[in-house]
Amino acid sequence: MKTNISKVLYSKVWGYIAATALLPYAGLKTLWAFGIALGFSEYGISELHVSMKSQSGPVIAFLYSIGVDITALLACAASILGLSLVQPWGKKAARRLILIPAWLGGLAFIYFGLAGLYLLMTSGPEDMYGMQLWVFILVYGGFFVWGLAVTMAAISYQLRGRMKRTITKDLSEEYENAFERFTKKSVWPAYVGFLWALLYAVFVRFYTAAGGTFEMIAAEAIRDSANMANYFAGVLILFCGFVLLGLVKPWTRVIPVSVPLFGGIKIHPLLILIPTLFCTAFLIAHGTGGMLTKIMYFAGIIRLNLPHWSEAEMRSFALWDLLLYEPWFLIMGILSGLTAAHYAQASGVSLPVLRRGTVLYLSFVFLLTSFFVIVIVFDLVDKFTF
Repeated sequence: MKTNISKVLYSKVWGYIAATALLPYAGLKTLWAFGIALGFSEYGISELHVSMKSQSGPVIAFLYSIGVDITALLACAASILGLSLVQPWGKKAARRLILIPAWLGGLAFIYFGLAGLYLLMTSGPEDMYGMQLWVFILVYGGFFVWGLAVTMAAISYQLRGRMKRTITKDLSEEYENAFERFTKKSVWPAYVGFLWALLYAVFVRFYTAAGGTFEMIAAEAIRDSANMANYFAGVLILFCGFVLLGLVKPWTRVIPVSVPLFGGIKIHPLLILIPTLFCTAFLIAHGTGGMLTKIMYFAGIIRLNLPHWSEAEMRSFALWDLLLYEPWFLIMGILSGLTAAHYAQASGVSLPVLRRGTVLYLSFVFLLTSFFVIVIVFDLVDKFTF
């Protein structure tokens, strides 16, 4: 099984899949630019032409007038990016110049593809923007396939790039990067995280539960329930602070010998890391997503509505959320993540596993953050509870 997984991760096939996944999309957009309504309604084509020529910049409008759709060019560029991850000439460019757009584009297109397919499953033909069913599936399915393929190709590119080093030498301390050296030696994020949790639980949550408002307008209809929620949130946050302290203590790795029956038993790292990392992902996604949506709210890009809240109450809440609550979530998540990385290394997790796990984990955090933002922007809170 391990050999098969290695073959999948090291395979160059992903790059070739990424190089071809968006070509049908590029071909369709070129046909539409020439006015050929393949898989598209005549009305949709005319609306597309009007939009591209009147609402785009002069360069894009000129290109479209001669049959060149800018999105078709971007699809071709995405195909070249996929090839660069598996061709020898791709190794001549700076690694970051290839990996950064590959990772960001891959994760974004996975999301776009899934969002389109979700729309297809939950909506009718009127929500397909004039496209026929097979075209809609081809376009958004292509987005998902390209995102997945280019992400896997980026993983393969990174693994093949360090293959010689891993074959000839062990990944010892001299090959630890700055993050690994920092988290291996640093225990202070756990203590700062505990203090951060204690201050927030006592001076924000417990204070608010006792009737304090920080001069913030509170909605009368939900004040009692909000106070109770703040109390329980404070207890939970305080518990999380104690958990961080435990992660830098030896008894979270090996049960003390003084404990009857179980003393001296080594605790599997995943038993501690899985719940810790899930909570960390929630904290970071909550903080980042909350700050982004509040910035969009104050910029007038989106509207936020809560039952029983007036516009003045909503603005007051959003301001405090942006300046106090969400930054706390983000900072607490970062401190928790650093502490979890220290615990992983102290528990004997190997560097290759740690590195691959970090990449996958950051991808998960990005997708979770995107999910939070989408739920808030499109007012889907009533459909998802978290």
